[in-house]
Amino acid sequence: MPEPYDMFTRLVAYTGMRPEEATGLTLADVDTDEGTIHVRAVMVETGEGLFREEFTKSDKSRRLIDLDSTTLAYLTRYLAAHRKRALAWFAEHPEHVHPGDALPLFVGCGVGGRTHLPPVERLEFSKPMRYSAFNKRHWSKALKSAAVPRIRFYDLRHADVSRQVDRIGQDGAFTLKEIQERYGHSSAVMTLDRYAHSGKPDRAARRRALDAMFVPKGTNVTPIASKRRS
Repeated sequence: MPEPYDMFTRLVAYTGMRPEEATGLTLADVDTDEGTIHVRAVMVETGEGLFREEFTKSDKSRRLIDLDSTTLAYLTRYLAAHRKRALAWFAEHPEHVHPGDALPLFVGCGVGGRTHLPPVERLEFSKPMRYSAFNKRHWSKALKSAAVPRIRFYDLRHADVSRQVDRIGQDGAFTLKEIQERYGHSSAVMTLDRYAHSGKPDRAARRRALDAMFVPKGTNVTPIASKRRS
């Protein structure tokens, strides 16, 4: 995946953000000191253009997402390069005003007459990234190059949620409530219904789990049958 789309892909894959949430991020939404990303808008594509919509999918969609250490390190380096490129671009294009921290985290890419250049050298900092263009030009090409079956980019989010749900109950894993909050689901019930998979039934294990519920705990409990014999 060419730069800067490698960072976009990693961010979606390791945070489970919706693609339209990632394209709606600005510099102000990233806090590298705290290691978090604040999701508070989405980028909406229409026939008339791109619009940053402040109203997310639901109230739960407005959230803080913690980053793992590796993704945070990648993002910190990306931000330094992104800010530097932005300053240079706006200096070369005085007709545009640098928006400061309102600058999109991922910006558009020019195509006319410069397709021989790598994407990072064709960035246009006056407009946000268009997800549909990325999906068509870069994601599809990456799948073909890797010789993997057709996978929707959105499936990166589903895979990340599924990994977290599968780890519930393990040491260091998120709780169900934390998973719901991390991915912006409307309820924990929705998280379980969509992502919890029981797999092939292990009836012996299930029976042991049921039997364990009814084993008396403590020495002050005497089986009823023993009482009757005494």
